[in-house]
Order: sequence, then C-alpha cells, then structure tokens
Amino acid sequence: MPFFHLGLNTFKVPTDFHANNRAKILNKISQQSERRTTNPKTSNNKAIILLKGGTNLERNDTDHEPIFRQESYFHYLFGVKEPDFWGAIDVESGKTTLFAPRLPPEYATIMGKILTTEDIAAMYYVEECRYVDELEDYLLLKGHKEKLTLYLMEGRNSDSGNLYQAPSLPSITTCTKDKTTLFSLLAESRVIKTAQELQLLRHVAELSSEAHVEVMRHTWLGM
Repeated sequence: MPFFHLGLNTFKVPTDFHANNRAKILNKISQQSERRTTNPKTSNNKAIILLKGGTNLERNDTDHEPIFRQESYFHYLFGVKEPDFWGAIDVESGKTTLFAPRLPPEYATIMGKILTTEDIAAMYYVEECRYVDELEDYLLLKGHKEKLTLYLMEGRNSDSGNLYQAPSLPSITTCTKDKTTLFSLLAESRVIKTAQELQLLRHVAELSSEAHVEVMRHTWLGM
C-alpha cells in the first residue's frame, strides 16, 4: 500500500487513510437517508458532499503568509495540506473530486514546480482533480439532468462556540442546499476512530511519552 510521510522515521500514513474516512461518512448519510425515505431506491435525487478547505491569509497589508493549517473537517476527509482547495464527494458512487487553485506560471519561480491536476489526484488518492474555477460548471452539470442535493457543512463548535458557516454559492440556484445533515454526522464520525486512526494516535502518544521521559532525565533540582 502506498503511503504518505515526512521523511526519516516519521509515521507512514496509508494513502487510503482519508478514503476510509470518506467511506464512513457516506455510510452514515446512506443510513440516515434510508430512515427518512420509505423507498430510497426510487429517488432520482443526485447528492454531492461539498466542503471548502482553509483559505490562505496574508499578514495585514504584506505578502507574508503565516504558517497554514488546514481546516480540520476538510483534512479529515481529503488529507489536503495546501490552502484554497474544495472537495466534492458523489454520495451514490463515492467518486471524489478535488478542486485546486489555478496557480499562475510565475508561482514556479519561487515555489518550484506547479503540480498538475493529475499529480494532485494521485498524491491525495482521489479519482479526479479539477481547478476551482471549474467548480460552478461541475455543479451545474451534475444538476442538469437530475435534481441535485448539496450537503454543505454548517454548525456550531461546542468547544469554541464558533460557527462553521456553509459557503453561499450564490450562482448555484437550481439545487437543494442541505445545511443541517453533514455537520453532526461528520463530528460524530471524527469522534469514533478507525483502526488506522488508533494506530496513528498510539504512535503519537508513544513519541510524546518518550519526549517527556527525555526531559525528565535531563532535569534536576535547582536547575
């Protein structure tokens, strides 16, 4: 199984790690739909889970970019490290499409090679990658022949009290925007860990414990 890691002796994360998380949430949505619908197989609705990743920020009026950390729910489903991505999951087929920012050619002068959409799809173990400026056409095409439901994230974080607000998508007017289902299902899914997540947590706990032991070994009274 291919894996992602940060070199040396860092933990090797299997490339299907986030694909398995996506399978979990699709299963939860399927179960909920079956409870709500007397005969779900007769429904002609097309459904897409759509999430927006974290946005790149700059410090005040400068071009300095603080260290970016991906939005947690987006990372849970897609594993994407870079800012300004979107992700879509076809509820029926499970097909996952990432939408990457279209970077200008001069970006390569400072940051190196610009990855193609094929590179990104392979790196994040998804079926397809397009550009963000193609997202609207993608959604319009999905809803052209069938009634489209968009599952969007919106809810309040119970720890911080902050609101996770769904993207407005003002140009997408022909679909049903469900803002009530996804947040609670994803929050519950993140609480109940998979075997892969437990393995990673054990690795992190072991490293943390080793670090504490080393600090204690080099600590003495009056230092």
